[in-house]
Amino acid sequence: MEGRKAMTESKLRNTQTADIRHDPRYENAREIVEARFRHAGTHDEVTALLFRYGLERTVAEIAGGKVPQDVQAVPQDLGFVDFTPLDPLALLREEIKLPSLPAVVAELRDVLSDDNASAAAVAKVISRDAGLSAFLLRMVNSAFYSFPSRIETISRAVALVGRQQLSTLALGVMVIGSMRDLPVAHMDLTLFWQHSIACAVVAGKLAEAMGEEEPERFFVAGLLHDIGRLVVFSSLPERSAAILAMCSDYGVPSQDAELRVLGFDHGTLGGMLLRKWNFPMSLVFSTLHHHVPERNTRNLEPCVVHLADIVVKGLGIGVSGMHLLPQFKVDAWERLGLSIEQLEEIVVNLDELLRETSDLLLS
Repeated sequence: MEGRKAMTESKLRNTQTADIRHDPRYENAREIVEARFRHAGTHDEVTALLFRYGLERTVAEIAGGKVPQDVQAVPQDLGFVDFTPLDPLALLREEIKLPSLPAVVAELRDVLSDDNASAAAVAKVISRDAGLSAFLLRMVNSAFYSFPSRIETISRAVALVGRQQLSTLALGVMVIGSMRDLPVAHMDLTLFWQHSIACAVVAGKLAEAMGEEEPERFFVAGLLHDIGRLVVFSSLPERSAAILAMCSDYGVPSQDAELRVLGFDHGTLGGMLLRKWNFPMSLVFSTLHHHVPERNTRNLEPCVVHLADIVVKGLGIGVSGMHLLPQFKVDAWERLGLSIEQLEEIVVNLDELLRETSDLLLS
């Protein structure tokens, strides 16, 4: 019965998509979305689904007075300046000024690495930071968890959510708090955080659909996956401008532009940064490999974050430095073992959850 209902709802959504073809904004929207999917194409069930919903969203945005980010056509001749490759380790060690993480982060890392740490110990560490405590209580009382009764204390939150899960969530929140207002050149931070938060929400919901016991780990993986790009844009303005020009003006894929301008991509730098901070290796790998999940056959986090990134970019939610979808790795989707109906359900219900989570993280 449930499968039949899902098929019926899917057919209804297809009908609704067909109806927008009569909207006067349809051709403009289609041109924008086709440009967005230039590299990814729509040759598989995932990108075909995202193209359809991305088109619906773009028509609605134009109707509401919002001008979606456009992508120009690729010219025949690319005459870019050559840059000397940089050493990402040297950058992190000597040349890039990074924000200081709160002291509570080191205590949380210790708790995460100690298998014998009690729930009470975790609650004690978190409770020392009033802002963190307030956020986590709002989070556990949100639709992300949907507990039947209100959670009033951190100790109760730890008992219900789990010490490992709540500690991981706290780590991600503290990083966002430290880097949220980082001065950056050539990047709209509001759009960047919209993209990151949407990836976090989608990654968490994908993990839930897969039956994972710790969706918080995937949520934080989605939240931090582009942290390397944020560091590049805050520390290397001239090279950042060149990367953006290649992406937005010439349609070059983000990773290709970064490799040409930097000598490495943002995933490599982000993974190294999280390793420098002694974050859990699952977060290091999800950041390092989210564009190349095939390089990590042991962890599912890179596959989940890769798909979340594709979903969010396909729908046109926020911008993390480029508007084009990167190459979609179908093998990563197949490793997750999800149905297209499960993915569609996440896409359909995304906006309400995204609004609440954005208010929590950015308030």
